[in-house]
Amino acid sequence: MSLPFSILQVVGLVSLSLHSLAQESKQGQSAHIVWSGGEKSPVICVGKPTWFVGVVPESINLEVSPAASINLPEALASATLLHLDPESRLCLFESSVQSNEISPLSFSSREKVVPGAKLQCPTGKGNCASTITGKEWHYRGVNFRSPLLHMRLADPNQHCEPGTPLINSDGELEGIVSTHKTKVENEVFAIPASRISKLVTEIKQHRKSGPVWLGLLFHAESSSPEVMQVKANSPSSVAGIKPGDVIFGVNNHPVEDLNDLVEIIHSLPAEEEATFRLLRGINEKSIVVTPQFAVSDLAENR
Repeated sequence: MSLPFSILQVVGLVSLSLHSLAQESKQGQSAHIVWSGGEKSPVICVGKPTWFVGVVPESINLEVSPAASINLPEALASATLLHLDPESRLCLFESSVQSNEISPLSFSSREKVVPGAKLQCPTGKGNCASTITGKEWHYRGVNFRSPLLHMRLADPNQHCEPGTPLINSDGELEGIVSTHKTKVENEVFAIPASRISKLVTEIKQHRKSGPVWLGLLFHAESSSPEVMQVKANSPSSVAGIKPGDVIFGVNNHPVEDLNDLVEIIHSLPAEEEATFRLLRGINEKSIVVTPQFAVSDLAENR
């Protein structure tokens, strides 16, 4: 079995009510990022009334921090870049002006996004229906640092540009369309809401965001989330996780296999307590672990 390289780094319904749909569509499309060259892309209010998350278009050069403004219903506001992930092009801006017509979207509270789930993606043309086909770590030779939602659009003529929100039947944000391309006209990839929630939480608490380190190693040739090694003085060691423990849940999220666990760990905010449910021998235990920011030098995480 081949697992994504990110495992090594871990060491370290169907419809909305008319009112809800109209409200979320308004929130999703009443603001845009206006880049320094004049290009526009969707932006979504998250976390705070003045915080907006989007995806930097591929045409924007990331060799320097991109400059942008936020086009609100009331005004064109200056914006400060709080975070940019060059790999996913996910960005978080703070607007100098708070809109009276836009409020932060809630993140998805669902334990899992299952294939076949129906979502709405508000675009400039209306509300395009979409269906989740699954989550992908890699797709046709392209590897992702963390999994992306794979979406199929109901209307192939609807082009959901990067940054378009994906809204579930509870009116919550399930993800935003990414810049990753497929060769199929009616398919898009999306960044899951869990990664956006992690970004917002970390920026609020620490003014930075990034990968976390737990200090766990797993058997690379097994799909079972059984701990092979716990690094000394790591967050997992301090919490009391031991080799041989099998992790079957983190917070409210069940863990089915190792890929599942790695995905959940990717979404854990740094320095926020997380409850790991595990099997030790034949007994179940709950252990609280506090992930730490991974340092840039991987040797320091070993």
